[in-house]
Amino acid sequence: MKATTLRNIPPDTAKKVERKARDWNLSLNLTVLRILENALREEDAGIRHHDLDDLAGVWSAEEARDFDEALAEQRRIDPERPSPRPTSGSRPAPSNTDSLL
Repeated sequence: MKATTLRNIPPDTAKKVERKARDWNLSLNLTVLRILENALREEDAGIRHHDLDDLAGVWSAEEARDFDEALAEQRRIDPERPSPRPTSGSRPAPSNTDSLL
């Protein structure tokens, strides 16, 4: 097997590797090998990011329908509600006090 020496490892990276070695109860050498193998395996498999896997999922058809229905209700325009105020880029309509100027 080929031996490789790593130089100029940033201190925070070295601490993280040392912490992993303790957590995994492995030597530094085996820890670095495991990290490299895992990174390369993920790259080969096309895995790019998986930091939100435990939060992400697939909605059932019923959940998707319920969500779409909730959005449809929120997007409904109430005909009795007054129009929104003009945006800052538009000129407001003159008021009664404008004629006094």
